[in-house]
Amino acid sequence: MKIPHKSIIYGTVVLTGVSFLCRGIGFFYRTFISQTFGEEGMGIYQLTAPVMSMAFSLCCAGFQTSISRYVAAKSEDENTSLRFLLCGLAITTALSSLLSAGIYTLSDFLSANVLLEPRTAPLLRLLALSFPFSAIHCCVNGYFYGKKKAEIPALLQFTEQLARVGSVYLLCHIYTMHNYEIPLALTAAGSAIAEVISTVVSLCFILPRLSRLQTGKIHKTYRTKKEYSLYYTASCLLSMALPLSISRIIVNLLQNVENIYIPEMLRRFGYSTAESLSLFGVLTGMALTVILLPSSLVNSISVLLLPRISEAQASGKNRTIAYVIRRSVTFCCIMGLFFSTIFFMSGRWIGNFLFHSNTAGDYIVKLSFICPFLYITSSLGSILHGLGKTYTTLFINVGTLFIRIASVFLLIPKMGIPGYILGLLAGQCFSALCCIISLHKYTKY
Repeated sequence: MKIPHKSIIYGTVVLTGVSFLCRGIGFFYRTFISQTFGEEGMGIYQLTAPVMSMAFSLCCAGFQTSISRYVAAKSEDENTSLRFLLCGLAITTALSSLLSAGIYTLSDFLSANVLLEPRTAPLLRLLALSFPFSAIHCCVNGYFYGKKKAEIPALLQFTEQLARVGSVYLLCHIYTMHNYEIPLALTAAGSAIAEVISTVVSLCFILPRLSRLQTGKIHKTYRTKKEYSLYYTASCLLSMALPLSISRIIVNLLQNVENIYIPEMLRRFGYSTAESLSLFGVLTGMALTVILLPSSLVNSISVLLLPRISEAQASGKNRTIAYVIRRSVTFCCIMGLFFSTIFFMSGRWIGNFLFHSNTAGDYIVKLSFICPFLYITSSLGSILHGLGKTYTTLFINVGTLFIRIASVFLLIPKMGIPGYILGLLAGQCFSALCCIISLHKYTKY
């Protein structure tokens, strides 16, 4: 039986397959990074993650979702769809360029006073250069998600990962050949190079469509001058993108507090600076990477569920919504229990085999219990977004992060990393329970 290219099954298979492939490449990349720069170097590199996530929240996340929604709504009018894309590109490119200049200029201040690690300054300067390119290809991804062409964002994701790993490996090889000391900043250089290459590839897909718009080959079907105006297009995008961006910014600010203070609280527990950064790198760069690997399938489904739920709500198909909710919870529970068992039984072997680290293996075993709650939250969170319940998801995310932050400040100084893992488990339980309660009224159908 042939699967339609625009179906959820086809999109899920494509996105999941590429995501697993990219994560597989990422495993080898992290192993290479940990062996080349050590666990402390991994910890320093992971400290830059909050900056990248904040930049993505400000410039990309809300606009990618907004472009995807409006392109899907105007899928029959290619001219309108491209206008939404162009408007999104103009706004995000301007925002990301300003942010890039600001972080590049203030990198020394941010590394010393915000990240509390001066050695991250060279990495921040290189990562800042990638923000405009990241904004461009995120907008292009949103356009093709709206067109239900999941294979193109999947290809861009694979290209970006391959370019990142290949460029870092090549640069390290060049330094080794000339007997130079390999700087940790090469990891950030690889990320910047990957964004540039991914953007170039994305433009290869979108420029032919834009050229059709410019030459007037697409028939314009606007009914009013208002629909044709730039103001109307921008206001539509911003009306959805701004609340999403604000939500992501709040969540990322809390996540940044969490990530920045974990090493500090570990020092209060009794570890040295080097030991604290090493444990932080092992937890976030190794153990959590393994735990999050199976979530690729859930994330792929979540991306494609959002437009389906929105369409069902607009049509008043509450039975369809109820069906999707029940299926999602059942699937996530079965999948979560399966992988919890796998990680609990073989976590130590996985840590030694992939990272040659007993510590990573111990953390994988302890983190195995969060799998069912993690997958339920991911799936039902996307359904809540599809129903337009952005403030509900904001409350759930903020509540979850407050629980985790409380564990950072209260439990880590007394228990070390096990205290933070306990906070992670409590936060995910809270999140999954809130999602189920928020969607309970739909299950009566």
